[in-house]
This record gives sequence, structure tokens and C-alpha cells, in this order.
Amino acid sequence: MFERFISYFRRRSIPAESGLWFDAHCHVFNVEYLALEASRMLFDIIRGTYPLAWKEAPDLIGSAKGSRRGARRADPRDSARKFLAWAMELLDAGTDSEERNGEFITETGMAAFSRAEFGFVPLMMDIYYMQAGALGPANASARANGPEEATTPTMDSRWGSDLSSLRKDLAAMSTTAGDELSRLGSLLGEAHDKARKAVGIDELARALVERAEDKFRLDEEERYEGLFLTPGFKRQIKAAAALGAAFPGRAFPFFAVDPRRPGAVEAVCSGKITGKEGPFYGVKLYPRLGYHPGCAELQPLYRYCSENSVPITSHTSYKGFPDFMMDHADFGDPLYWEPIVKAYPKLRLDLAHFGARTEDPAWHETVARLIRENTNVFSDLSCYTKAEEIDFIADAYMKDGRIRSRVMFGSDFDVMYFLSPGEITLQSYYLLFLERLGAKTLQTMCATVPRKFLFG
Repeated sequence: MFERFISYFRRRSIPAESGLWFDAHCHVFNVEYLALEASRMLFDIIRGTYPLAWKEAPDLIGSAKGSRRGARRADPRDSARKFLAWAMELLDAGTDSEERNGEFITETGMAAFSRAEFGFVPLMMDIYYMQAGALGPANASARANGPEEATTPTMDSRWGSDLSSLRKDLAAMSTTAGDELSRLGSLLGEAHDKARKAVGIDELARALVERAEDKFRLDEEERYEGLFLTPGFKRQIKAAAALGAAFPGRAFPFFAVDPRRPGAVEAVCSGKITGKEGPFYGVKLYPRLGYHPGCAELQPLYRYCSENSVPITSHTSYKGFPDFMMDHADFGDPLYWEPIVKAYPKLRLDLAHFGARTEDPAWHETVARLIRENTNVFSDLSCYTKAEEIDFIADAYMKDGRIRSRVMFGSDFDVMYFLSPGEITLQSYYLLFLERLGAKTLQTMCATVPRKFLFG
């Protein structure tokens, strides 16, 4: 494995102080998790059972509104050495174990900030349902007849529907465009079945899943009774929970909840997996993958977390993972959280990324207002890879003591590598914040605020 290539940056030292500083928003899962979940998704799509084991039919929501910030490009004047450092760190982050990634975060934090100790909050991710139907707000539409069997259009059926529509269009055109278009329509009608029957595709997907199904055994299986486990999600639970033992008092993993995963909300509300004793210390939500923060399925989670002092971090940015999927990016709008924090005033909530959207500061303004108006609303500046982005937040919002007292530092490791291709490394990210905000502000963002958010 390549060594971390970070020594080329000049260190800006600050006096070492006692007390734990945090990277309050990061990820440590690697490509093995992504490969395992992708293989399971592929297998279920091929079988026509995706999304697997979802018992209720969700409401489908239309496309998101708004525009996405343009893709960032590396400065062509960047040195080959800088690009190599970025490439090697990204390769390591994707292939190293979760524990090794945790070590890298803490080692880099101690070096960049001259700390004797450095902690981190690794956030789990649940991507299995990202191609499933979306869950809308609780009042979007009532199911008059109650829950039904799963009728969500699968990727398989949506593809077939698109082809059927295209065939009809081509057939209509054939009267003026000739027989070739008609024949093309017929060929498209056969394409889907041929793809599914391609040599080895079913066998390949099945082999990937079967190899992974029993690879990872969860300790204390009863903790997760009733939770539907796909291979990658199971692996991630085991690895994230193990970080608490590998980094005692320094790693505080958050459990990913997608309300479409059977048993996920119930697992948290059972009280067995989240709390001040771990193995998970909070909950991570990622609405842009397809569920509205105000959906009915999440209400028991909010109630439980509010009553039991379990913090929630939610993605509140228009951009995110996966970058090419924007259908539900609007679910990241922090405005959707206003009725929730009013209904559950004790709920400690991190509106992550400070509402980063586009050059339009509307989401920033909403986050700032919710912080000012609600004593338990927090935010973080994770994935701010450009000096001008940090400067904007600092000038526009951080001068307000109410906001400054509830904004945390985070890297969004290792997603941050993709925001500035060939340019950013973890150490340069840490040092950028030190340079732009100074040690005093970082003391608050890295130490004071995370403790308040994590432990109340």
C-alpha cells in the first residue's frame, strides 16, 4: 500500500493544547462497501426484485428544482507533485481499511493542528435504495386503502416503460420516415430481454452477492434483529462499530438511516445501537438519495432521538453523492427541517454543509436563521475546499456569536477529494481552515461545538 504523501506542505504550527479536537463530519468506508452494495443492487435489479424487501409502496416525487454548481477543474498550473499527492491519498482512502482511514484522519489532524489528540465522527452511508422510489412529505398524499404490497417501479420496469414509449413514437414516425424506423422500434423492444439473458450476467451478479452475504458476521446479532441487511451495509456496520474499540474516546460513529430500509428506524428506536455508550453515538440522514425529511416514516426516529438525546446529522446541500443523480437534490433544502425542529425542540440537529447549494445563498440564509431561532440546531463546514467558500461563510455569518457557537469543522473525507480534482489533500484541507479562520475560531469549531452537539 502506498504511504500517505502529505509532507510537501509547509506546516503552520499553533501551540499544542490539552483537550480533544474533532473532525466532526467524515467518512471512512472504502470501495469494498460500494462494490458490495452495487453488486447486491445489480443482482436484485436483474431478478426484478429491487428494491428488495420494501413492504410499503412509497410515493414517487417529481424532479428537483434548481441548478447545480458547475464541475470544478484543477488549475492547469498545479504541479505534478501536488496531483500525485491527491491521487495517492484518494487511492489509499478507497482501498485502505476503515481503521487505517481513521488513523490517517487522526494522524493528519494532530500534525496539521499541532494536537496531542484528535478525534473524528465517521458517518455511515446507505446507498442501496438510491434507485428506488422516493418518500415524500407526510402530507403529500394519503394512502386511502393503507399500505400495499411493493409496487415501486424498479429500474428494470422503468427501463422497459421507456423502451415501450420509444417504440410507440418510432412506430408513429414510421409512416413518414420509412420501414427502418419501424424495424428499429422492434429491435428496441427486444433489447431489454436480451440484456438480461446476456451470457453470464445473472451468474456474475449472483456470485458477487453469494460471496459477500456471509463474509461479515455482526457481533451481538440481537442488536440488529429485524434490520434488513445487504452485504455492504452489514460490512459497514461492523467496521464503523469497531472504530469505537480501535479509537476509544476518539471515534464516535453515526448510524445511517434510510427509512426505506426495513427495520432501520426501529433499530435506532430500540435503544440497542445508539446512545452515549455506543456502538453508535448518533444518526446520519441523507435525504437527497430519495426521502423527504418530513416523511411520515421518520417521525418515530425524531421523537426517539429527541427524547433520548441522540444527535442527528443530515445532508443539507444541493450537491452530494452520487453527483450525477439530481432527481431528489431538492430534498436537501434546510427549509424542510423547520417544522421538525419546531415539533421537537430538544432534537440536536446538524444541518451539514451549512446549506451549500449554488452561488445563490438562499439555503445558507435558511440554515443561519434556523440556528438563530432554535437552540439545538447546529451546522458544519465540511467539504468547503476553496478559500473563497470559507471566506464567504466567515464574513457573512461567523461574526454572529449565535452562529459561531454552533458551527463545527469537518472535512467530509474522502468525498472532499472529488470537489477539487488533483488539488486538495486532507492535510491541505485542514491547513486551509487554519489559514483562513485562525486557531481561536478553530478551537471553537473543533472542540467546543462538537462536544455540545455530541453530548449535549
